[in-house]
Amino acid sequence: MQESELMSQVGQRKQQQSELVNIVHQHYGDYVFDSPDAITTSESVYFPIKEGVLAGYWLDTDASDYPMLQGKAVATIKNLYFFVFTPQQMQELVLDASADEEQ
Repeated sequence: MQESELMSQVGQRKQQQSELVNIVHQHYGDYVFDSPDAITTSESVYFPIKEGVLAGYWLDTDASDYPMLQGKAVATIKNLYFFVFTPQQMQELVLDASADEEQ
């Protein structure tokens, strides 16, 4: 893969991530970081979005930030930093990885 192609893909991913974060802020201000379906790893906590325009997507927050976020809604947290994972990314990053660890 050419370096320019790689940089283009990185730019597209950053743009997509920015758009997804904006959608979360627009549509999920009342989303509360307190889900029994959350998946916790040593580095991150992943929260499922179960309804609306991003149903099936996941919010990823730093595991060290989770105690400050737990029980709070997106709109009430200043300087909230998170990633949004598509269902496919979540499958590849977390669900497949945890299956590998169990084997």
